[in-house]
Amino acid sequence: MIGPSQQRLFNSIYIINFYINPTGPLFLSCFICVCFYKKPSGPKVPCAVAIRTAKAVAEEVPEVSKSSLGRLAEMGEKNSERDVHRLTKKFKLTLPVQMSTFKVGREQIHYIKMTAWAQFLLSRNLWHHLAGLDSPDMDKCQQTWTLFWERFKKMRPSHEVFGRPGFDFSRCCGLLLHGDEGRGLRKSAVLVLAAHSILGYGIRTSRKSNKDDVHKLNYLKSTWVTRFLLGILPKSMYSMDENAGQDDECDDGGFQSDVYEGLLNVVAKDLRHLFEHGIVNPLDGQRYFFCIVNVMGDWPFIQRAGHLARSFYNAAKHARASQTTIPKGICHRCLADRPGCVWEDFESIPPPWEPSMNTESPFITEPCLLQLPHMRNDPAELFSWDLFHTWHIGCGKTFLGTAIIVLATSCIFAGGVDKRLELLTERFQIWRDRMRLKPHIRKLSKENLSWPTTTSYPSGVWSKGHTTRVLNKWFIAECNAYAEEVRSDRLLTIAYRCSVSIEKILKGLCSYELWIPSAAALEIADYGLNFLMWYGRGAREAFQNSRRLFFMMPNLHRLHHIAWDLKDAAKKLDFVPNPLAWSTQPSEDYIGRPSRISRRVSPRLQVLRTLQRSLIAARAAYRNMGLILDWDI
Repeated sequence: MIGPSQQRLFNSIYIINFYINPTGPLFLSCFICVCFYKKPSGPKVPCAVAIRTAKAVAEEVPEVSKSSLGRLAEMGEKNSERDVHRLTKKFKLTLPVQMSTFKVGREQIHYIKMTAWAQFLLSRNLWHHLAGLDSPDMDKCQQTWTLFWERFKKMRPSHEVFGRPGFDFSRCCGLLLHGDEGRGLRKSAVLVLAAHSILGYGIRTSRKSNKDDVHKLNYLKSTWVTRFLLGILPKSMYSMDENAGQDDECDDGGFQSDVYEGLLNVVAKDLRHLFEHGIVNPLDGQRYFFCIVNVMGDWPFIQRAGHLARSFYNAAKHARASQTTIPKGICHRCLADRPGCVWEDFESIPPPWEPSMNTESPFITEPCLLQLPHMRNDPAELFSWDLFHTWHIGCGKTFLGTAIIVLATSCIFAGGVDKRLELLTERFQIWRDRMRLKPHIRKLSKENLSWPTTTSYPSGVWSKGHTTRVLNKWFIAECNAYAEEVRSDRLLTIAYRCSVSIEKILKGLCSYELWIPSAAALEIADYGLNFLMWYGRGAREAFQNSRRLFFMMPNLHRLHHIAWDLKDAAKKLDFVPNPLAWSTQPSEDYIGRPSRISRRVSPRLQVLRTLQRSLIAARAAYRNMGLILDWDI
């Protein structure tokens, strides 16, 4: 029925849990979650494997028949997924968060309203969880949110949330809406849409002096409990919308609806309702509100969800003098890359694009996400910058590719390029082991640096942002070890100064929680601007020496915005919001969780089954964190 190793595994789990909890719900939860994440071999369905394993355990231990595991063993395999979900609901092994549907053509698509999550959180006395507090404390929650909105008002005084007379900010939660594509079945994309509180339990790297800050970043704890899944769509459900308009006729005589837009629309309407009408807490009878602060995600998601006419897709491919058409621009916040608005100038103060901010609408058509509360006089500001995709898996990979090639081809090493990279690899491995770091890269080669010939611009091909950070630290250590040689090499000196500057800005941001004092923010912003200044000089130096290095990519403009906005805000405010609040590092972890689940369910009911299994996994995480108990559900 099952393999020997698998049977021994589940027998061991059974023996431990059966004697701890004879009624079996704890074991059944563990049992099903393991099967849900276990990749099926061949045509076997994971739930059917769970049933077969339960039967094997029941044969060895007859007492199982009196537990919930015995109920699992009694099930048939024909409709195993459906029956297992009924069993989990009966034994309260899934979160009681109601699912909703919206209609596209003849098809009903499931999603979860933020209202349903709010009902669950309030009914279980988890309002403090949204404020990043360890235990219920209504007075402290009210103080936390009141102070947050006071500081937020100084940053965005024209935001809609401040246009409501008599509004109680002490019972209003600030939310961020995040969307991104994960890897689904057969490596196809799957869209995951989720929301989370802007406040959390902090970030591990913050200084001890900042650990007691009232407002902390939402980086710690399992993302199953800090993120709230709203919807999931496999690529096959919305890829046809790429070239189809909303007015294209369907077979039923109606019009073809955009599934992607449909999900965003129903989610935006629900979030708007939570902002305007709120929800009554059954425990105290008070009305609580939820307000979206920003929409965040990688650039492709922001471009599509925001219907942006200006994005990295429109970057000019040739010199402006040879352009036959006027460039559309690369930025939704300004007119960068348009005539007279150069974005590659990193030394002018203010930047050439700064006067053009909020002077022309970036929207092709008004996106449905503008239903969310935002600044009416600057709607593009709703869509935030993401430092993670900007640097860690964006221009950081391009810069580190250049830095490593500059180091390898310097006078420090001898021989051919392959030999030089082998020597660098050995030094990197020694340093990595000494520092006890485990980046997702073991070898520095032409392939990993995407540098087949000297006529190509190098760029790292790794997919993990952590690798970028580790390589940058190693590059600084290598340059420090060869200080004299670095000073004698102009390009290597520039690369070293870039590396030090970007490390200081990242380390500076990671040492604070949600708010950064203005003096520290000015210093951190200057590090970012220094990096861009030296990067621009490196590109000019490489061009003059006919070398393909320091590639100019639109992500550098995003980094310019992040640094300049930080500097500009620090001149006006006492406390500046940390750009890490809109960065997607922890959210990237969450995107992978439902995406993995979507690879283990039937393609016919992929959306429904993924949502159901995600609620089971989330329930286990809530219990492990102590936010709920077995009898709470």
